Order: sequence, then C-alpha cells, then structure tokens
Amino acid sequence: MSVKIQDLQSKFTEALNTAKEKALEVQENLKATGESMKAKLDKTGEDLKTSMADAQKKVAAMQSQFAEKAETFKAERTLKHAQHKAERAEEYAAACVEMVFVAMHEADVAISEALLAAQEAQELS
Repeated sequence: MSVKIQDLQSKFTEALNTAKEKALEVQENLKATGESMKAKLDKTGEDLKTSMADAQKKVAAMQSQFAEKAETFKAERTLKHAQHKAERAEEYAAACVEMVFVAMHEADVAISEALLAAQEAQELS
C-alpha cells in the first residue's frame, strides 16, 4: 500500500475512533441526563401526590364546615318558624279570650233585656 493510502487510513481510523469516543460520551451524558430527569420526575410526582392529598384535606374540611353551617341555618330557620307559630297561637288565644268577653257582655245585655221584658210583661198583666 502506498503511503497516502496508509495516511488516509490512519486519519480515517483516528476520526472513527474519535467519533466513537464522542458517541460514547454523548451516550453517557444522555444516560446521566435521563437518570437525572427520571429523579426529577419522580420527585415532581411525589410533590404532586402530596399537593393532591393536601387539597383533598382542604376540600373535606370545607365540606365539613359547609355541612355545619347548613345545619346551623336549618336549626335557626326551624327555631324562627316555631317562634312565629307560637306568636300566632298566642294572638289567636288572645282573640278568643276577647271574643269570650264580648260574648259575656252580649249575654249580660241579653239577660238584662230579658229581665226588663219579663218585668214589663208582668206589669202589663
């Protein structure tokens, strides 16, 4: 073989070896980067799980507070309803008592008129 061919073969072999070394370096870098990214992704996944658990706890607490407020509202509404019902019943009872007094007065007047009529009838007889 000629010197030029040997020189070219040597340069080619050297370039090939350099390319192989760089490819190995890139492969190692990619592997390290992949492992680093996987670790970051795993940490992000754990952080996300923790955040979701915290959010679920907050939602549960808010639901509990809402349920308590709803029960308080219902109890207050029921109490107000009962109070209004008691007030109406008291007003009705007062009106009935007043009607009894009016009826007693009417009865007293009727008795007085009956006595007067009986006395007048006796006088005329």
